[in-house]
Amino acid sequence: MSKVAVVCHDAGGSEIISSWIMKNLNNYSFYLQGPAKKIFKDKINATSEKSLNSVISNCDWLLCGTSWQSELEKKAIQIAKNSNIKSISYIDHWVNYEERFIYNDNILLPDEIWVADKEALEIATKIFLNTEIKLIENEYLKSIQKEVEKIDLPKYSKKVILYVCEPIAEHAQMQCGNSLAWGYDEHTALKYFLDNFEFIDRNIEKIILRPHPSEKHDKYDWAINYCSIPIHISPKENILKEIKESLFVVGCESMAMVIGLISGKRVVSCIPPNGRECMLPHKNISKLKNLINSRSYIE
Repeated sequence: MSKVAVVCHDAGGSEIISSWIMKNLNNYSFYLQGPAKKIFKDKINATSEKSLNSVISNCDWLLCGTSWQSELEKKAIQIAKNSNIKSISYIDHWVNYEERFIYNDNILLPDEIWVADKEALEIATKIFLNTEIKLIENEYLKSIQKEVEKIDLPKYSKKVILYVCEPIAEHAQMQCGNSLAWGYDEHTALKYFLDNFEFIDRNIEKIILRPHPSEKHDKYDWAINYCSIPIHISPKENILKEIKESLFVVGCESMAMVIGLISGKRVVSCIPPNGRECMLPHKNISKLKNLINSRSYIE
């Protein structure tokens, strides 16, 4: 049985890695920070050890996420390289692959990269030409699909849009040194959506705004009275229930949009016309700007 050091910070990597661990028996030790602490505790009752160096020095190989909110996993990869220990990074998304491995202004790649589907594999193999890439089944999304199927709701459901927010400006600032490097931020994207949501459906009855887990709950209070229809800020409790209750899931490039697709919902990217193209490779995601340009509606 292998001794595996697991290092995570952000929620995305923590969810996918903890779900993989539940299906794969090994001798694990953990060094966790940020959202990872609660996710690993809740899902597999794992707690963090006190020293990153000792966790890695006592392992056969390292498994880590690819956080943008922290340098933790990059530090772990560097420690593993210095100790001739194999390092593996599990990428949990479909965007900004190369930027995930910039450390001290250089590219610091692990020995192996895992991705969760064919779309991610195609992206990764084009970028990381000299690194081994493996397709490892996404146990997290598989478990979500099962959970969604268990949620019982009344037969009648209002025409609700769930809008999933992202800290876009913060992400762009960290990667590019410019909060508007991608031509938009979370507020301009939300305003663009609120000005044009009728192109998604003319009979929308309610909009739910769900802040990202890293965002403050009152960040989007300005939008509550922006439209004539009710707009509610989600308490950020059960996203699966909110997705199941909604007819549409709208956002920019959020993982929640992919969960919406898995749940059978109609999904729309609302990146404004002057922003970069949506980087999610899923063909079933509509673009709000295309709906506006064609004066058409989602059927």
